[in-house]
Amino acid sequence: MMIGRPATDQATGQATGRPQEATRTVGDPAFALGSFLRAFRAHRAEALEPFLHADVTYAVAGFAGVEGRRAVLAYWRRMFESHAEIRMSASRRIQDGEVVIAAQRQAYAFTARPPVVVNSLVVYELRDGRILGWSDTLRALDLDPDERDLWRRLRRARW
Repeated sequence: MMIGRPATDQATGQATGRPQEATRTVGDPAFALGSFLRAFRAHRAEALEPFLHADVTYAVAGFAGVEGRRAVLAYWRRMFESHAEIRMSASRRIQDGEVVIAAQRQAYAFTARPPVVVNSLVVYELRDGRILGWSDTLRALDLDPDERDLWRRLRRARW
């Protein structure tokens, strides 16, 4: 498992033992994930589309899964319509090839009540730079009953 490359001394080429930040490219899963999470700020499902594989599967513990890019985008369109703002951020990540595991914070804001903040562990599996598998381990019981019911309704809706 590679988290970063070891730093090397410029003069000797020998490893220094200190970690070095991996160079980020568009094809790098960690770069794609950061860009994907920032796309939530646009508050439009279309902003997420470039990051999703056509065969994406989105699974959240305690809720029905959503399969296919069209269905995932429809679900997030309904989520954006139901919340004043949605923010996602990853505080820690581990990467192994095209699999990224992230400690993630999600904030769902409303106009008439306090925001819901959820911490979770998320696994992203990428193929060709797009998210193919997206599994979120937040506990449904950690959500307040109103939010949990809303998420369930939005997942059952037809797309």
